[in-house]
Amino acid sequence: MIESITLSNEFDGSILIDKTNSSYVLDIADFGVIESSHKTSKYYNQIGDTLVSSMLNDRAISISGWVIGASEEEIKNKKKLLNRMINPLKDIVITCGNYKIKMRPRNTIKYSVNYTENNEVLCKFLIYGVSYNPLFEDVTESSFAIATNTIVMNNGTIDTGFKIVLSSTGAVKNPMISLGNGKFILLNKVLANGESIVINTGYSLESIVGKIGTVNFNYYKYFNYDSMWLKLDIGSNTLSISAEENGSMLSALISYSNKYLEVQ
Repeated sequence: MIESITLSNEFDGSILIDKTNSSYVLDIADFGVIESSHKTSKYYNQIGDTLVSSMLNDRAISISGWVIGASEEEIKNKKKLLNRMINPLKDIVITCGNYKIKMRPRNTIKYSVNYTENNEVLCKFLIYGVSYNPLFEDVTESSFAIATNTIVMNNGTIDTGFKIVLSSTGAVKNPMISLGNGKFILLNKVLANGESIVINTGYSLESIVGKIGTVNFNYYKYFNYDSMWLKLDIGSNTLSISAEENGSMLSALISYSNKYLEVQ
């Protein structure tokens, strides 16, 4: 059973909702389940079906609890904070223990209309939302430098994208990031001294951004056509950084979060 969660966004700070240490008292936090969609094919006289592909759908989330206070004015002020936080135009990050998940509210917050559940000292509330990315991830990212044959562990239950920052101290030609499975990202570019590139391979976050001084550039045009948006498989991954010329002048920092289907 979930005893405590924190709601937060970049605009309104955070609100602790738990069973013992907050004036927002948690009743039930239901993270729902992830339903899947399977595409199949069938030929004449076939027995059964042939699985073609599988997809994970979004996740419905509901949270119920109580606002408590010593006076009607205190209850009103606490409800104002919730009203600002639960906005269908803003994403909310829900933190539960060592994990977090992003949710978009389906509607504004719902308060009870029954006087016994909405009065001068308490008020029941309901929050409904959907996680379009239904995976949980670690609150704290893993981050470290990588070079040649660096072992990277994905301790989650599903593959995950990552962010790599490449930094050059000289004329580095055609930098490459490669996995032990033969897949790679190759950039057809000569990096100048002090130039850096940020590559993000996360699902729906794929991007390549170059930075020279304080100016950012879209470097997607340098993405070699044989390259792939690399993902870390579950377990051990071997990652290497190299270049066609002056690879010793290239440094790299990787950051990623393990992803989980469920955490309870």
